Amino acid sequence: MAKKPLFLALVAIATVAVVVPMTLLGLPYGRFDPEAFAHLYTHGVSHTETHLHIDADPTNGSRPCDPLDSEALVGVGHTHSVAVCLETYPPNAVNNFELHIRYTGDPDAATPTTINLAPTVVCVGTPDDPNCLDANPDANDGDDDVNGLTLGDGWDCSGFGIAPPVGDDPSTPNVADALIVCFANLGTPDQDLSADPGLLATISFTATGAGDDYIDFGDVNASNNNIVYSPRVPSSTDSVVRCGTSGQAPDLMGCFYATIHKVAFDCEFEDNFQRDTSLVIWGNNWRFTYPGGVASGIGRVVHMGSRVMMIGRGTGGRFFLAGYGTCPSGPGTFYGLAGSSFLRLQDTTP
Repeated sequence: MAKKPLFLALVAIATVAVVVPMTLLGLPYGRFDPEAFAHLYTHGVSHTETHLHIDADPTNGSRPCDPLDSEALVGVGHTHSVAVCLETYPPNAVNNFELHIRYTGDPDAATPTTINLAPTVVCVGTPDDPNCLDANPDANDGDDDVNGLTLGDGWDCSGFGIAPPVGDDPSTPNVADALIVCFANLGTPDQDLSADPGLLATISFTATGAGDDYIDFGDVNASNNNIVYSPRVPSSTDSVVRCGTSGQAPDLMGCFYATIHKVAFDCEFEDNFQRDTSLVIWGNNWRFTYPGGVASGIGRVVHMGSRVMMIGRGTGGRFFLAGYGTCPSGPGTFYGLAGSSFLRLQDTTP
């Protein structure tokens, strides 16, 4: 028999304790065709317009989940985060969720094969975060009913003190998976989230090795317990959506993964004059970031000991970059041309 979702078990305990019924809401709403997305389902068949996504880079764009990035580039040794986003759902409908976010590798191998480390933050019993809202994973809590960017006030992610968020779930040996279970106040739920796509939680990682890290929602089977209540579109009385197969067919939604490319950079440069420009180089590859855009290319990079010189053209657009610097981290000076915009990076690191 498939393992019951952790949230259901916790709610059963809480219901006995507080004797408060939960009301599940569902309203018709939706807009996106899942086939329009470039990245693939964790779940291969979707019976609802509601989707879960991993946003590979929540730091770009106007906010986390906008845009939904299917890929990101991270340097080995650097920290980064991903966002778990809910798309196409009735506004102010989410009152609880359970997330099991898997990443690449076996953390329990004699030599761990993971290339990511998601640290667990102790929160139960602490004065600063007793409800585990700011642990890892980190819930998108807060009272923002004006803009609809947060879940709402009074949420709890401590699992009633027995299942707090963890960077690697100890109940699933040989699997690298972060766990978080969150619910609104059982008596007076504050459900503010209405941004679409909306942010449920973020997960912080440190890149510990090179390679491609696939961050997804786990295997598609009856044991998959990625569940969100109650935003199904189209809706019904019990408007639950899930990535696994244990529910009725209308509950099954598309759950999209992301790829994080972990790279050991040879050189890293960052402007010291508030221009918000930066450059990383590995081998003959380079990636230049500037306000409003990112350009990358390959070739025309010359390494001379600790020095590097380059003149390159970005792929997929009108972008030119030239300059020189000292590796691994400066100083360096580079000039870019993006269309008619002139860009400069001056790293004065000694």
